[in-house]
Amino acid sequence: MKLRQVLTSSLVALLLATSCGSDGASPSETTAPVTTAAPTTTAPPETTEAPDIGAAEKADLAIGIRIPNVGSNAPLFVGIDQGFYADEGLTIEIVETESVREGLVGGSLDFALAESMDVVDAASIGVPISIIAGYRNRQPFYVATHSSIGSPEDLAGKDILLGGTPGSLDYDLRAGVMAENGYDISGVDVNPVSVPGGSNAWVELLLEGELDMTVFFARHKPSIVDAGHNVVLDVFKEWPNDSIAAADDFVASNPNTTARFIRATLRAMEYWMDPSNQDAVQTMAPNYGFNPKDAEKDPAVYGEDLALYDVDMGLDPAAFDEALGKLVDLGAFDSAPAFDTYTDLDALHAAQDALGIARR
Repeated sequence: MKLRQVLTSSLVALLLATSCGSDGASPSETTAPVTTAAPTTTAPPETTEAPDIGAAEKADLAIGIRIPNVGSNAPLFVGIDQGFYADEGLTIEIVETESVREGLVGGSLDFALAESMDVVDAASIGVPISIIAGYRNRQPFYVATHSSIGSPEDLAGKDILLGGTPGSLDYDLRAGVMAENGYDISGVDVNPVSVPGGSNAWVELLLEGELDMTVFFARHKPSIVDAGHNVVLDVFKEWPNDSIAAADDFVASNPNTTARFIRATLRAMEYWMDPSNQDAVQTMAPNYGFNPKDAEKDPAVYGEDLALYDVDMGLDPAAFDEALGKLVDLGAFDSAPAFDTYTDLDALHAAQDALGIARR
């Protein structure tokens, strides 16, 4: 492995930044309010008890999250609100922390929504954690320029924010995706900058003319377009985003708990991915510490969040290979690890079988 000093705690800040859209530093660790109350909104999908999933070995579970927004965490709080976890005999505590990998290894977390490539990186150096199910299976890439910019050449000498500087993984990844999509700045003498704050601050600077290019997220698109600025990159890549991860020894000791947790999350995923449930999802969200922003109430913006997920929570080995190949090209890995060295999908398959969901 190369660049280990850059990769150890957050190998793909490059991929993280394309997807999370947090607007400020997260608390070092907080707990969102949680309940396993009976359903209060639309009736959940039906399920039947599967004889091949035994009683949960552990019932009280701590689930680590990194980004406290609705689109990243809806399946979890939907599963709590609709009683899906309670149906499995599970009680869920949602824990916000940047240290999800450390929490899994140390035992303070049972499962986590983790950066897929961060888990791959950890497993490749012997950290005993694995991806146990898919979550957000693709990456969005959004970049806008100020209305005064008519072509890449107009960016010469201008301030742009792509994350990092030329030569860094996140910058080079975004610049490469832009070039693939017809907006090539590789020969332009731009001025890469870093700006304090989160994506809301970056977009505000673009709107004010203080930045000439910035990354943004789906919720920002209406304000950018309405102000007459240019969306120069708006694509999804079939590269894994977040996955559900767990420590290998926890899964080995708690196979039924793991399968039951995934089965409940699959039911929640079906509910979340039904666009007709938008009002119900966004109404329940504040009860669990997640507050939808006004722009997220736009059905088009909501739909872009849904498009990152797959209802079967499966994984695509080819998508992992493609993403890892890109990271190899950028020098992050010497070679792409084999899919089965960082995944353990037995519990996912048990949960899918129990619900009649086809395996990939």
